[in-house]
Amino acid sequence: MKTHTIFLFFLFLGTTVNAHWPHWRGPGYDGVSTATSLPDKWSETENVLWKIPLPGASSSTPVIVGEKILLTVEAHDTVHLLCINTAGRELWKSKVCDTRTKGSGEKTNASPSPSTDGENVYTMTGTGEVVAFDLKGKELWRFNAQERYGKFKLGFGFHTTPLLYGGKLYIQLIHSGSQTLSCLDAQTGMTLWTVDRPSDGVAECFHSYASPIAHRHEDLEVIITHGHDYTIGHDPKSGKELWRIGDLNPKDQYNRTLRFVASPVAHKGLIVAPSAKNRGVAGIRLAEASGYI
Repeated sequence: MKTHTIFLFFLFLGTTVNAHWPHWRGPGYDGVSTATSLPDKWSETENVLWKIPLPGASSSTPVIVGEKILLTVEAHDTVHLLCINTAGRELWKSKVCDTRTKGSGEKTNASPSPSTDGENVYTMTGTGEVVAFDLKGKELWRFNAQERYGKFKLGFGFHTTPLLYGGKLYIQLIHSGSQTLSCLDAQTGMTLWTVDRPSDGVAECFHSYASPIAHRHEDLEVIITHGHDYTIGHDPKSGKELWRIGDLNPKDQYNRTLRFVASPVAHKGLIVAPSAKNRGVAGIRLAEASGYI
């Protein structure tokens, strides 16, 4: 039987105990940490404080709030939210949902990562279950995105992580059955708005496995979605399309099987948008995309 293990290194614990790493890319949504004196190498034993076996498969990225580490795992046809403290001891485990159709490998239903605002933690699974918990594992609200927004139609399972930003939860649904961005009230789970995300892509290009990101630079603020041949910037308040980056799947050499998998990243006003299958990476200044230059 395959062993599933989580490793927590000094890069989490050395100078960041009681730190806040609320999103899979950290507090700035860009993967940048302010921690110093971190190790630049490790192995099964070197620079490892501890490791514990997980009860099942997980492709989600842990988030950290205070001395709590949270991630989702799928075991015995159930997805759980698991809470471990920074000493490596399990504190609690709360059921997110039954999966019925067992996930494995790249199709594990514990693929979207949780997010936290420091008071609650928000989860989503490959079955579409969206559930909020408090930091003691008590369920606050839930709904199923497939029931609310339509059945998922993807070839390799659902992997997109919802974006928690400014008290809102943004869910990107880019697949053969939906091309939308929805904004929810994080306290209640109620949908505030849903906007269509039109594209002229075809075939498998409808499928995106990337996740939305948020970026604020100077006086510009944007939610960025990525899929179906385009990277699109949206107004966080209304979802209105502000700009889009094209030619990530050039029409003169169009690939009908090109699906976006890697998510974009933005830092200090620079957006990096990856394509796939040797189509390259686009870099653009947020000010230029927004028409300010």
